[in-house]
Amino acid sequence: MDTDIDCIWAAWSDMFLSAVNECISRRTVKRTSNAPWISGDLIKLCRRKKKLYKRAKKTCALSNWNKYRKFNNYVKKEYNSARRQFVNNLAVELKTGNSSKPFWNFVQSKRKVKYDLASLKVNDSYLNDDLSIANCTNSYFSSAFTVEDHENSPDLEYITDEKLCNIFCPVTEVEKLLKNLTIYKSPGPDYISPCILRECAQVLSSPLTLFFNTSFSQAQLRSIWKSAHITPVHKKGSKNIMENYRQISLTCIVPYKSRVIVNMWNNLLKDIVHAGSLTLFRNRLKIYMNID
Repeated sequence: MDTDIDCIWAAWSDMFLSAVNECISRRTVKRTSNAPWISGDLIKLCRRKKKLYKRAKKTCALSNWNKYRKFNNYVKKEYNSARRQFVNNLAVELKTGNSSKPFWNFVQSKRKVKYDLASLKVNDSYLNDDLSIANCTNSYFSSAFTVEDHENSPDLEYITDEKLCNIFCPVTEVEKLLKNLTIYKSPGPDYISPCILRECAQVLSSPLTLFFNTSFSQAQLRSIWKSAHITPVHKKGSKNIMENYRQISLTCIVPYKSRVIVNMWNNLLKDIVHAGSLTLFRNRLKIYMNID
């Protein structure tokens, strides 16, 4: 049996994506200019209103005009009610903390200024093709990253002889994490959707648990999990200057090693650390896991 972590993951992910392409149907979603709160029922009402208008205009009968005006007022009332309900749902979802993405998508759709990176000024010249802009922004964001010198790190004296050398991840822990995924997150370089992971959490928890435990025992991490899709986002100032952009990293959804370790540390420390200090331990541990 091959024990290389990259080979194991490559074989499993290829099989998983093949099953996804074979079993999950795909459809092309047409972009529409309609507002997101306009439902199919509201579209039917608008079509009926249009028919009443054409009939009233053709016949010029007062009764038909009265029917049109009455139905037009009803459609306006339903439209305003649907819009208020949509905005209220966004506010509730933002308040509960489930996901803020639908709210910010709605805000972005209402903005008149679009921040599309179509041209970039570099050394008194302008880059207009997508590949050159992507390579240039990638080099800039990479240069801004601080690389720590691990070879010259100071030696620390151990105050205990006991070590946390055996990390075991149970299936129930992985299944719990998968079921709590946010489906609005974008997939990373592995192209595995969080929606599929959450819907198939019970089935996928066993192979992912086996993979995580193998990764723990070998102290290795899948190379693709160390990469990310980078999206430049405009901050302020001129949109042609590279320094006016910040990066958003779209990482893989699957790697839960950090969360598994955080949960294990919480269970280990809750009986030996004061409750007031436990939150500080949790926050620092999450930071260390993200840096790693």
